[in-house]
Amino acid sequence: MLLLEQHARRAEAIGRIGEKVRADAQATGTPISYTEPACGTDVIREWPDGRRERLKADGSVVAIPIRGR
Repeated sequence: MLLLEQHARRAEAIGRIGEKVRADAQATGTPISYTEPACGTDVIREWPDGRRERLKADGSVVAIPIRGR
């Protein structure tokens, strides 16, 4: 049980860091980049206005839905 509790605390802390990074990026007008398991190794670029793009391995860029929509 202790291992699961530690994992939950770490996941929560990582989530808080991600939200702070997102807020800082919005405040400075810069995009953030990250990966999502559903997209494999493709990179997601999220702009301060909420727009998101998927940068695919073949060099193409595809618009994807705004988070939560």
